[in-house]
Amino acid sequence: MNEHRVIVPEPRPTSDVPYHHDRAPGQKYLILDDGVVPGSPIYVALRRINFVPPDQPRWLDPHEHRCNSLYVFLGDEPDLTGLQAMATIGDLTFPIRSPSAVLIPPRILHHYWYTSGSGWYFQITLSPDYSSSLVPPDEMGRGTGQVPHLDAVYQLASGDSSRQVLISPQAFVSPGLTVTAGSSFGLDRSESIAENGVCLDVILGHASEPATIKLSCHGDASRLTSPCAVLHVGDVPRFTAPSGGLLMVRIQPDAPLMSNAGH
Repeated sequence: MNEHRVIVPEPRPTSDVPYHHDRAPGQKYLILDDGVVPGSPIYVALRRINFVPPDQPRWLDPHEHRCNSLYVFLGDEPDLTGLQAMATIGDLTFPIRSPSAVLIPPRILHHYWYTSGSGWYFQITLSPDYSSSLVPPDEMGRGTGQVPHLDAVYQLASGDSSRQVLISPQAFVSPGLTVTAGSSFGLDRSESIAENGVCLDVILGHASEPATIKLSCHGDASRLTSPCAVLHVGDVPRFTAPSGGLLMVRIQPDAPLMSNAGH
């Protein structure tokens, strides 16, 4: 069965999850969790950053997850550069430049902050919801998680301008999903997707300019305006007639989705 569910990202305060504070730059959106689609194995949040003030205060407290957690940074330049940040994972602190991804292994204290630029940011956690992924405060710092080297947790994107691979088993050891970004997914043709037949396409515009695209399935065509997302169970239908600076991010979790995800 092929099912396709359009998801309109919900604006949320940064503080809607523990350890996060509303002094963060930009606007946060909730895209996917078990509350949005029952049976979702992952939590996905999106942030739009138009500007990072030079005196931007820290807004995220160090914390740990029970599972993999991943960051994706996409800048506003045509090659997706243009957004910079820093991260601390355990004893390792390092600069981040887009387009890139960060993998935080389980039970390692971590946090990050933006330093300059503009773009889009994704937080992906391999848990049905964010809060249940967190290690309780009295248990933090007791895990055995180790950060072996920088390459294990931070990778620049690979590929060309049409598709860039940000997260894959080739980039990270057992990340739990794949993430690619580009402008050519499903345009004017259907595509097969992951073995478990599930993927999430997030439709964005380059910079803060909106983009529109048509989703064609079952003989109907729906016009979608960024930011929005489409959860596919089965083959991905055709996307046609894009306008604006289209940027799409495809997230394919390894874990299957429950059958009631679509409608």
